[in-house]
Amino acid sequence: MSDDMPQPYRKKILTLAGIDMGPMAVLKRHEPALGIAAVAAAWGNVERSMEFLTLVMLGVDAKIGHAIYSALIGSAAQKAAFNAIAKLKLTGDEQTHLAELLAEFAARGGERNRVVHGVWAALPDVPDGLVLLDMDAHLPTLVAFEAGERTSDDAQEMKGKHLVYKARDFQDVLDRMLTLQNRLFIFGVLIRNRGIIKRAKNNEGDGGSVDGT
Repeated sequence: MSDDMPQPYRKKILTLAGIDMGPMAVLKRHEPALGIAAVAAAWGNVERSMEFLTLVMLGVDAKIGHAIYSALIGSAAQKAAFNAIAKLKLTGDEQTHLAELLAEFAARGGERNRVVHGVWAALPDVPDGLVLLDMDAHLPTLVAFEAGERTSDDAQEMKGKHLVYKARDFQDVLDRMLTLQNRLFIFGVLIRNRGIIKRAKNNEGDGGSVDGT
């Protein structure tokens, strides 16, 4: 994994007029375009691993687990629900590990949102990458500049707020997502297997077999 992060685009962008941006601009940079697609696809796998973990912790079948997870996803109640379940079902160390996974899930989700919901530009001086435009920062400056309320010198405040993403940067985001996906799935398998062993011991104590016969 690269130690480099997306680098700031240090030239002034005073107006969006003439800027090649949007979906067609993305398609002009083949490798970065594939990176955006891969990040979008990878997040679906992360979600499935998180859903599997939810199902295991709840101890319910797939249909019920999916319904519960779908109702919680993206809501402020999701973390509270996980913590409540964890206190009932997990050991102290497992609760700590889950908290780490939830923090990682939030961080990777933020990365995914920047990539998927970002406004991308293909600029001539970045032939091998795409520039993620910081629209929140740029629009107030743009409006003031077009209205004559600011001069070109004022645009210095925009310097460095746009980010240059190259193929390696998208790969780094993808690698972090795949790592999280595996961690979530492995933790879910460990919790599931622990429950299977516990049920087997309970059945043995009752004089029955693992399948309850």
